[in-house]
Amino acid sequence: LKDQIKTMESDIRLRNLATEIENLKKQLWSRPGQVQKLARAIDRVNREETFDDWLKTLPFPLASILWGYHTSAHDPKDQFDFLLKFFEGLAEFHAIILLSAAKRDCQLWEEVRSHFRKHRSELHLESSSFGTWVELTGFVGKRLRELWNQPVKEGEPQGASGRTRCESALGTVRLEVIEMLISKKLTALHSQADRFRNDYGGHFGILGDEVARNLLVQLKSLLADVRSCFGEAWTDYQLVSATNRSEYTGQQYQVVVNLVQGPAIPFAKDTRSLAGPLKCSTLYLLDKELGIGVELLPLVILDSSPKDGSNACYFYNRKQEDGIRYVSYHFDKKPEPSLPQ
Repeated sequence: LKDQIKTMESDIRLRNLATEIENLKKQLWSRPGQVQKLARAIDRVNREETFDDWLKTLPFPLASILWGYHTSAHDPKDQFDFLLKFFEGLAEFHAIILLSAAKRDCQLWEEVRSHFRKHRSELHLESSSFGTWVELTGFVGKRLRELWNQPVKEGEPQGASGRTRCESALGTVRLEVIEMLISKKLTALHSQADRFRNDYGGHFGILGDEVARNLLVQLKSLLADVRSCFGEAWTDYQLVSATNRSEYTGQQYQVVVNLVQGPAIPFAKDTRSLAGPLKCSTLYLLDKELGIGVELLPLVILDSSPKDGSNACYFYNRKQEDGIRYVSYHFDKKPEPSLPQ
């Protein structure tokens, strides 16, 4: 068993390195102006794993959980727990993106609402679960894939094709981003993690260090698959929140945004040229080269603490009598707030 675990751990390291090298190859030819920076990154890959650098490219809701996993490297039980939380957060975050995209397409949104009504008893949206988000990513992802792969009809009006609708819904024309968000592979990873959680997360009794270490390697393998699936997609398709600094130039809005990326706070700021203003205190996905933000449904929110200035990310959990219950997978000072409906 020890030899098998060491073999799997070595395989995970090799897959992570292969993913990093493939991403660097893509950047080398697509970003010639950054050749010196890339050369340093290549040298670093030769010496050490670049997990920290990868985290900096991820949306904060995901990066913050993985930072907890990364900094608890000497405790297998904590790492196991953080990775289970990461996969549940990932499934919900992915579902939120796809639902937010669907809401931008009237026809697709009506299909989603019809699906909600038809499967209300199975989806349990009032008290969501890991399985809820897995099912939703499966349904909405499949419909977006069908649109993306829909043949172009002769004489079809411009903008009416399935591929154009998919690009408009997701707010990007980047092939890597679209294929990542609608991929069967990512949805399959959610299902694997959900089954693993059901088998071991809550029904395995007391988890000792040795058992946790043996199970952890399987979650690390799933994480390596997620890293491969993500590629460089989050580098130019970023999660942002608007500040109150916005100026209309007569043609576009110059909006100062917080880049809600990576595990570190405070967030970096940037100015974006957009076709319309953004709402403050609302999360958007924004392609660097396009001027239209995809507003995320308020199923994931940020909340900052006035005492220490820290930011916490909260995921929708359930409706209850005193409001909407959210949970955080990384912030233990205030893990379960309730907000008015």
